[in-house]
Amino acid sequence: MISSGYMCQCIEAYATVRKSIVDAAFQRMRIDDAQWDQLEPEPKIRRWAEASNFCFRTLFPNEKKLCQLIFDGVESFIAEACFMETVKAPAIQLLEFTEATSITLTSSPHNLFDILYMYRSLEYLMSENRLMFVSESIHVTAAEVLPRLAEAARGTFSLFENEVFGDTSKVAVPDGAIHPLTTYVMDYLSLISYIYKQTLNKVIVSNPSSSSPDMDFSDFEGVEEGKTQLEMHIIWILQILRFKLDVKSKQYKDESLSHLFLMNNIHYIFKRGRGSYKLREMVGDYYLKKLTVKTHKAATRYFWATWGRVLHCLREEGLCAKNGGALNKSVFRKRIKDFNAMFDKVTRTQAVWSVPDSQLRKDLRKSILQKLIPAYQSFIERGSEMVKSVKYSVGDLRTTVWDCFKGIPSS
Repeated sequence: MISSGYMCQCIEAYATVRKSIVDAAFQRMRIDDAQWDQLEPEPKIRRWAEASNFCFRTLFPNEKKLCQLIFDGVESFIAEACFMETVKAPAIQLLEFTEATSITLTSSPHNLFDILYMYRSLEYLMSENRLMFVSESIHVTAAEVLPRLAEAARGTFSLFENEVFGDTSKVAVPDGAIHPLTTYVMDYLSLISYIYKQTLNKVIVSNPSSSSPDMDFSDFEGVEEGKTQLEMHIIWILQILRFKLDVKSKQYKDESLSHLFLMNNIHYIFKRGRGSYKLREMVGDYYLKKLTVKTHKAATRYFWATWGRVLHCLREEGLCAKNGGALNKSVFRKRIKDFNAMFDKVTRTQAVWSVPDSQLRKDLRKSILQKLIPAYQSFIERGSEMVKSVKYSVGDLRTTVWDCFKGIPSS
């Protein structure tokens, strides 16, 4: 037909036959079938990924080989024209799906990973098949879609930052444990570091805008050296989270619980950051050390706000007559009575408060006992002849303190 001058008719006849076969194979992938509109975005994207892998790695390459085989010996553009006429419609449909879907996904930060999944998949498929499509229309469409996916990813990532900064939940965690916002943010950042770090590094092209007048930027200073824009955003989000946690800590009426809450949550951020190699690499040891300092500060403030009241009952001032005189028994009785009451009150409260991390809980108990036991021993030794006034032995103190921070309601 071609040699007889019927090139257009030949292309049309070939394309008609082969296109029906390609379309049938494409339809079996159930893209845009009767149930398509009822599907949630995630199953749609998974189905699109399956169809794209099949088409770009199997169906289209095989179709191109067939064209080249059949039209061997004639002008190469003829085989290319037949090939493009056969596969152009499903190829364009697969490319345009990503753009249309990304628009619907930009309403929620939860959809960032679906957008990045499409971006990564499409980028890989197009680089893998860049020589398969000579037609400019396919390359132009792909070149337009990828930047739009990148823009959608940037917008959705920005939504996440704004969501954390705009969190206004008023419900305080009753036992001072890990706030849901802390868990949510660290889960989100961990997923980025584990799966989408390389992809998002290509997408995030500017540093965060640290413009809030209410936030402390001191810990953000000095972390820029050697950091990518994405890593700067990750650290900035952690700064926002810490700021929000500080605000939430003020919701507690009990100052001690406020400090315990901050200690727990900052330590959780540190532990998640240190425990993940990829997230640790992104955040950096410099910033993680700052989190350690913040944890210690919160723990120290907790101790003095809570156990400082207990230690105050054991003070030596006024316990003996001036110049090393005899023990003032009435003062001793009053203070040991005050100690017993305060120790009972504090430990009942601490028993229902929570320190979820086992090592942190153990370290906190040890720290309390290291200060409490020597002070208590020294105090009761001064009134050794007044045994009846002493309610607790040193062993009792250890046992009682060791039962603290389990988060178990008292019966």
